[in-house]
Amino acid sequence: MVAAFLVSIAWLRADPAGVLQALTHALWQPLLASFLVLAAERVVTVLKLHLLLRSRGWRATFWTTFQIYWSSNLLGLFLPTGVGLDVLNAVRIHRHGMPLATSTSAVTVDRAAGLAALGGLLCWGALLSREYRSQLLAVAGTCALILLLALLFLLLPGRHLTAGRVPGFVRGLGRRIRALQEALLGFRNYPRALTVNLTLSLLMQLLRVLEVAVMAGAFGHFLGIRQALVVIPATNAITALPFTIGGGLGLRENAYLTLLPLVGIPPPEALALSVLVFAWVVLWVSPSALLLLRERRDS
Repeated sequence: MVAAFLVSIAWLRADPAGVLQALTHALWQPLLASFLVLAAERVVTVLKLHLLLRSRGWRATFWTTFQIYWSSNLLGLFLPTGVGLDVLNAVRIHRHGMPLATSTSAVTVDRAAGLAALGGLLCWGALLSREYRSQLLAVAGTCALILLLALLFLLLPGRHLTAGRVPGFVRGLGRRIRALQEALLGFRNYPRALTVNLTLSLLMQLLRVLEVAVMAGAFGHFLGIRQALVVIPATNAITALPFTIGGGLGLRENAYLTLLPLVGIPPPEALALSVLVFAWVVLWVSPSALLLLRERRDS
């Protein structure tokens, strides 16, 4: 309902006829190039998670990790953005033999590194833009606050839930949280894996910026690195908020309509860009339905 409401607001903010005209007149070469950038970004995304899992004893191949992440992306479109995908990845990696606390901690650290890299790009964009510096820093601060609150939630309550006379189900939850806490703290012993993951997270976020910058060329707009870093990380940060389904459906459209006109992209073409970004995601994950069907048949 939230996604549908936000999408309807976005279409009311732009001229639907102008959006359709922009889509029908888009150049195919930049669109193809942007899809290839998306594919490269997804490979890097899986690689950084795979290497993090390997540091904690994961013995499966990269192809196995890729299949898990790829098909989870399809299911994650119907769950809250980010959170749903992380839960699916943790559970499905656990089903392939890794302890649940360890898989959950790896996915959590991987998500935290991605947010940290995104926050770094937001701050970089703020330094490049005097006019919108305060707005970009506000978005970066929001990401940092969400990350801090998530870490506090994970690291504080476990001991209290297992202490004293608490109901059995609460004590069981506390034991699971404490196991997750111990697994998270265990990453202190793997600084190299964390450094590699953070570096690849930054590369992943840069590829996401490049994808939209290249796609804008399909409408005759050529964003320089300065323009792209000012607005695209901010739109990605807003889209990542776990308030809707579909990978930020509704949030993405309104973020594009609000921020992309700041760098000279008219609202109809900004909304057309958001439509294509979502369409590329759906196109990328759709073939993974065959993997899910095979898993269901084998089970």
